[in-house]
Amino acid sequence: GVLKPGVTFFGGSVPLVTVEAARAAVEAADAVLVAGSSVQTFSAFRLVKLAAEAGKPVGLLNIGPSRADPIASFKIESDAADVLPALVGALCGRDAEHAVRRAAARAAAS
Repeated sequence: GVLKPGVTFFGGSVPLVTVEAARAAVEAADAVLVAGSSVQTFSAFRLVKLAAEAGKPVGLLNIGPSRADPIASFKIESDAADVLPALVGALCGRDAEHAVRRAAARAAAS
């Protein structure tokens, strides 16, 4: 048979169970942060739009334009790899930030 990775490629159909879980997560969330995505797929944009239409803050962390720019509450034009560890540090402390940076370095090396 054909071997395929457990991802949905651009233009492919997202499995219904995944769509329903993502929608439920957005509905349960107080806010949405999109990190490192241009939100070009309609399936991703639909989730951001759902949050915005529900009056939830939508933050974008991405370099360059995204499809969601017009409906975002705020946008940070920066590399998610730099910002997210610092955010973890601000929320959880420097030990957590260093752990995230070490894990990212290990992942990049492998």
